[in-house]
Amino acid sequence: MYELQGLMRHSEAALGEALAKEGRCVFADGPLSYFATMRQEVVGVIKRIIVPYVGAAEFSLVQRLVPGERTPLFSIQAGGYERFSCFLRLASGRAIDHPLAGIVRIEIGAAVGLEKARALADFAACQLPRFASTSMRDPRAPQNLLPVGALEEELRRRLGDALLVRRAIERRLSELRTE
Repeated sequence: MYELQGLMRHSEAALGEALAKEGRCVFADGPLSYFATMRQEVVGVIKRIIVPYVGAAEFSLVQRLVPGERTPLFSIQAGGYERFSCFLRLASGRAIDHPLAGIVRIEIGAAVGLEKARALADFAACQLPRFASTSMRDPRAPQNLLPVGALEEELRRRLGDALLVRRAIERRLSELRTE
């Protein structure tokens, strides 16, 4: 299954790189590990915050962000590549939501330089909140952006019955192991 996910991520990176080379800003769903050395305008959007990457005092600022506001950039040197990152509030969560609902972490490859990274982070803070989903539309709202949710929905529709697809994948993986 990891091999299939790796192929998907490599394909996404190739498409993202091609679009970025045309002068477009690309927002990638997830971390930039497959875009590690790119100098183009690619912004990774991480929906789940597992590691804060900053101290407790700095991280306390994250919960106080208003929609469209971001934290200052910080540098991350982990996972074999360097990148700039910040937290961004897409939308306010509901009263019953976790305090980090509506918060994403974005990352930009360090190869673009600090000034370009700052400009991309500002652009993301301006644009991404426009695409925040709602809980009526997506249970992962507001972090799962509307275009991502729509693409996932369309891909599920095109794939057909999820159980049949899973069985076919499992059968093929089993065949590959016996070859």
